[in-house]
Amino acid sequence: MPLRIATLERDDLLREGCELQGQGRLSEALACFEEAVRVAPKALQTLIQLGFLLIHLKQWRRAAETYERIVPLLPRDHRVWCNLSYLYERCGDMTAAEDRARKAIRFEPESGEAWNNLGLALRGQHRFPQAMQAFQQAMFRQPELALAEFNLATTRLLLGDGELGWPGYEMRLRLANARLRMPVAPAWNGEPITGGRLLVYADQGLGDTLQFVRCLAKTRERCAAPIVLSCQPELVTLLNGIAGADEVQGWNQEPTDIAEEVAISSLPGWLNIPPQSPPILERYLSPPTSPWRASVAEVFREISPGRRRIGLVWQGNASQGQDEVRSVALRRLLPLASVPGITWISLQVGKNGRDQLSELSDRWPLVDLGASLEDFVDTAQVMSQLDLIITVDTSVAHLAGALGRPVWTLLAHTPDWRWGVTGADCPWYPTMRLFRQPRWGDWEFLIGEVRTALTDSMSLSPLRFDGVA
Repeated sequence: MPLRIATLERDDLLREGCELQGQGRLSEALACFEEAVRVAPKALQTLIQLGFLLIHLKQWRRAAETYERIVPLLPRDHRVWCNLSYLYERCGDMTAAEDRARKAIRFEPESGEAWNNLGLALRGQHRFPQAMQAFQQAMFRQPELALAEFNLATTRLLLGDGELGWPGYEMRLRLANARLRMPVAPAWNGEPITGGRLLVYADQGLGDTLQFVRCLAKTRERCAAPIVLSCQPELVTLLNGIAGADEVQGWNQEPTDIAEEVAISSLPGWLNIPPQSPPILERYLSPPTSPWRASVAEVFREISPGRRRIGLVWQGNASQGQDEVRSVALRRLLPLASVPGITWISLQVGKNGRDQLSELSDRWPLVDLGASLEDFVDTAQVMSQLDLIITVDTSVAHLAGALGRPVWTLLAHTPDWRWGVTGADCPWYPTMRLFRQPRWGDWEFLIGEVRTALTDSMSLSPLRFDGVA
């Protein structure tokens, strides 16, 4: 009888948890699943539901622990091992991720997902030749797996191989998280256009748009037709007048007289730009000359004269797939606060990042400008008055580089392809200096290097932050 009662309790909890999850009440659903697992620790369906929800909540470590409890129940199921490989890769435990991927392959050698996960684990260890071989195996076994071809391409781009990397980079347009849009014209084939205009549309994040607008002038030469740039609405004012664009529109506007179209992130491939030695453009954006927003100007008037003004951003867009890897908690940057002679100015926008300001208000009195920045024009104007910007890998880094402002960018151990894998200089932005984690998640070492470099730069006469010291 107790077993029967426990089973009924578990079933009721599981059913209620599923209903709550369907209603978006995730914390309550999580509590139901956790209680159901406590009541019946080896109930497979309950563990699976709990694991799925923890993945949805990005609680990677707890999700991995849950899937490890599933292994004894489904020891030969390659899907369980695949999920574990993915979860350990997200946790930064690349050795465990590799081990679980190899177990998945042992039980199902034809699984493209397992080979793709092995490639990610090997890439995370900077074992790039083996990683590329694993991605190729994934493509061979599952030719329709666009993610494997995309991962192979970005690994090649990370290593500076544009000839082989750019074609596969087009696979991003077929991924599940690609921004869906209805085409308005045939795809541009790289040839001159006779009649009509070329639509260049932003297809990824704000940073990608800011990075690749540099390609518009060369694209206009290639297509021999006027160009309409369709981009994120928050960039329209800033990008009005950018070289190569005859018109700049927001995504919410309907372009007219379009003959052909192309994604802006495809332009480097069409132009055969080497990913680690692109044409040097120290500055291709300028802050508009429009009057400063009153709230921003007021904050600047209150900043003490004679001190160095350094802007700070620590959090990217939380919805971005790699944000928990690229962003850092503000408290971990606290060692920078002890460098004398600096007025620190927060350029942080977004609730996830700004909520951290109050936690350190008594230990690090940052001047909070983030609340006053309503668009990228505001941010660009503020940057023109700063001595240095220090930021994680987010759109602020690209904006500062495009403006030709001194900027230090803090990178994860295996960063996005555009930053390469070694070196402190950035080929895309000559005024940018890169700081890299020596190991996955090792922010302490990186921040120590930033503090040392900052102290050294403050002692230079004249003061110099741009480029590599």
